[in-house]
Amino acid sequence: MSTLSSKSNSNKPLLLSINNISKSYGEGKRKVEVLKDVNFEIFRGEWISIMGPSGSGKTTLLNLIGLLDKQDEGEITFEGMNILDLSSDEQAAFRSEKIGVVFQQHYLIPTMTLQENVELPFVWSKEKIGLDELTERVIAAIELVGLGDRLKHFPSELSGGEKQRVAIARALVNKSPLILLDEPTGNLDAQTGKAVLSIFRKIVNQGETSLVMVTHDSETAQQTDRILLLKQGKLVDL
Repeated sequence: MSTLSSKSNSNKPLLLSINNISKSYGEGKRKVEVLKDVNFEIFRGEWISIMGPSGSGKTTLLNLIGLLDKQDEGEITFEGMNILDLSSDEQAAFRSEKIGVVFQQHYLIPTMTLQENVELPFVWSKEKIGLDELTERVIAAIELVGLGDRLKHFPSELSGGEKQRVAIARALVNKSPLILLDEPTGNLDAQTGKAVLSIFRKIVNQGETSLVMVTHDSETAQQTDRILLLKQGKLVDL
């Protein structure tokens, strides 16, 4: 595992580039700089973890990458395109097609089956596919996380780890090249957490998807290809 804080020696294609990103909240004396001139790159088929103490800017950085917040300065390029220049509608469409998100909370809809929850990304995606292909992709994503026999179950019939695996399948079903993980094992016991991390490794090893994970747990971070450390809004070497 590499511990470089920004540049990777990867010979894989560049997917995402974070360039001179800064972000603050408030104004005047109440202004708080959360991120300060952050720079790093993410390559295809790479799994990166972002660590740092509480308040270091980890979640803010993840939200900026996911187009859920707006930077003060800098740019984020995705395969060479500055995605921060897109309009709000264009960003929403881009996010639904190119970025999957797995939160610490699974956010499943309780009145929908496992299969219906995983189908949700196609509701707002501009990608139009037939019913047969939709079903095939949903089942493939669910089988990847080991729940192929639970398609018609409701969230109330699943354990916490199974719910998190459904959330992973939902993030994967659009075949998004970038998956953002916000403390994805934070609410899981050690054994279930390891099972979830093994799913992430399987996804990355396929070579088409990149993962960016925020975590406070050093043991979890050690499972990734590269660790970025944030302190007081800046990337520092480990």
